Amino acid sequence: MKNLQQYSKLPDELKAIYLIDNGEFLVRYTTGEMASDLYALHNYFVEVLYDYSEENIAGFHIHRDISCLGKHLENINLDMLVKS
Repeated sequence: MKNLQQYSKLPDELKAIYLIDNGEFLVRYTTGEMASDLYALHNYFVEVLYDYSEENIAGFHIHRDISCLGKHLENINLDMLVKS
């Protein structure tokens, strides 16, 4: 398991692979030519920015808690975040 600091230091290609293998997809937010996919990864969240016009990943934003994710909050099914 990689903590937030370890994950943030990975090259983008390894971030994507690690996220696909270990993360849980939560929601996609799309505006114009950009999409933002939100994943839960261990005890933090990763937002993957995808540029449709360039057809590639434009970046990764890593968040410690859900309070930083305003644009996603209305679209997240909170029940799936609570695990019994």
